[in-house]
Amino acid sequence: SILFLSSIFIQHVWALQPSQPVAVATWRFGKLAVTKAADILQQKGFGIDAVEDGVNVVELDTKEQYYVGVGGLPNANGVMELDAAIMDGRRCQYGAVMALQSCQRPISVARRVMDK
Repeated sequence: SILFLSSIFIQHVWALQPSQPVAVATWRFGKLAVTKAADILQQKGFGIDAVEDGVNVVELDTKEQYYVGVGGLPNANGVMELDAAIMDGRRCQYGAVMALQSCQRPISVARRVMDK
């Protein structure tokens, strides 16, 4: 099964090591998320929780990156607006939010949308 979120993938690699989950990021700042996600997965946590918590680390970061989250750049009007989307392929569910203001963890809001 694969859980996909923005630039972060959590995948169980059945053909290579069935018991070893893998976290992969496509962007440089994704290392922050992968590190957190890997900790959760190593403790036998759920993949969807690893995705959410991993992305929370990036969303709240103001030192390692300036692309997304509270450390990102505001829109053309100088207003910080954040978007997020999350999908659980096992349950065929999806949640997304956009242009959230005064919200530091939009992935958690998107998760709540998905779970409702």
